[in-house]
Amino acid sequence: MKKKTFRFWAVLMLGVVCSFLFTTNASAQVVVESDTIDCGPTLYADSVSAVFKLQNNYRTPVRISKVDASCGCTTVDYPIIQIKSKKPFEITLRYDAMQLGHYAKWVDIYIEDEAEPIRLTMIGVIKSPRQSFQGRKRFAKNYDKL
Repeated sequence: MKKKTFRFWAVLMLGVVCSFLFTTNASAQVVVESDTIDCGPTLYADSVSAVFKLQNNYRTPVRISKVDASCGCTTVDYPIIQIKSKKPFEITLRYDAMQLGHYAKWVDIYIEDEAEPIRLTMIGVIKSPRQSFQGRKRFAKNYDKL
């Protein structure tokens, strides 16, 4: 009886240890310092950029296999060569501010041999530049005589 319970606990502990090793190895090993950056207010027709700091914690070098941006007005600069083990790297997101109001632009970064992408987001607000109306007349015609 004691031999069977020992085997049961030994197999159970072996399963727990193996699952712990596989889950920590299979979890995301590219660590992001901050996945959302608030760029604050920006003037219309200016370019906004956000720099994301990441680090490769894999034991082997990794490569970014695919990048999907949320729209065509967002561009991404990322390392196209292999990223060495335990080395930090940067990804830059740029947005051409051609629409007034709040924005949230994101990009999905796919690392080879990983199923889930890393989503990086930049948020902010686009404001119009102030214009001085001093010395100008509002209307060119006299509308009182119509």
